[in-house]
Amino acid sequence: MKTIGWGLLSVLTVALLCGCGGGAGLVSSESRLDYGPAEGNRESTDPILGDRKDARSRAIAHTDLAAAYFEKGEMAIALEETRIALRIDDSYPPIYNLLGLIQMQLKDPAQARASFERALRLDSRDPDINHNFGRFLCQNGSETEGIRYFMNAVQNPLYKSPARSYGAAGACYQSLKRDDDAFDMYDRALKLDPNYQAALLPHATLLMRRGALDEASALLVRYNRLARPNMDSLWLTVRIAHRRGDAQTEKDASAALRRTYPDSEPVRAMDRGDFR
Repeated sequence: MKTIGWGLLSVLTVALLCGCGGGAGLVSSESRLDYGPAEGNRESTDPILGDRKDARSRAIAHTDLAAAYFEKGEMAIALEETRIALRIDDSYPPIYNLLGLIQMQLKDPAQARASFERALRLDSRDPDINHNFGRFLCQNGSETEGIRYFMNAVQNPLYKSPARSYGAAGACYQSLKRDDDAFDMYDRALKLDPNYQAALLPHATLLMRRGALDEASALLVRYNRLARPNMDSLWLTVRIAHRRGDAQTEKDASAALRRTYPDSEPVRAMDRGDFR
């Protein structure tokens, strides 16, 4: 769930923990943006809204168009549309929010950070901007700082997706080896949205490690109703069954894991007898 701003942007979030396809490589020097006021020749008729003179409406339309191309993985066009939006109205925060996401996808962390920080200077309370900046920070080695921005997001009473920020904070805490804090964040996410997939498996894994096998199994069953089996869900099935002494379930899930993901770390762990 990738909510990133107003309008069409409400369909976009990574997370984390989500990525989008396309757009590999660095942003070229020609693509780096001048954040100052627009100068030079500007077409008198906008191709999106015709000759309407409302700059904010035109900027929103181009930002929404950029968001649509971003979701399709067409990063070059998305980037160009954000540049057009900036030339029209460089005070519209969601432009910089989307630009930061594009630059993350294009592996340009310095520019991405600058874009998110500019967005927050324009609107420090926007929960989507706070969430996306938090995700950026957690992915770039600044987990503690990133968690603070997730907490900023959930404190906004108008935020429509607080479960995703709690879930992302949980993942961030896990990367810091702070499993108790991660457990709390996943628990908060699932209390808000019991079917929030990004929190179901990691929370079930932490429950399993605490010995709460019934609760872990219940979350795994819920996850399997929402999504097709994958490496993580099969591996969790194996480990819960191993702890319970359920030899048949362990055998079936192990076989599926070996068949579908033969070169994976879970298969190597099984071969070592490591079912942690």
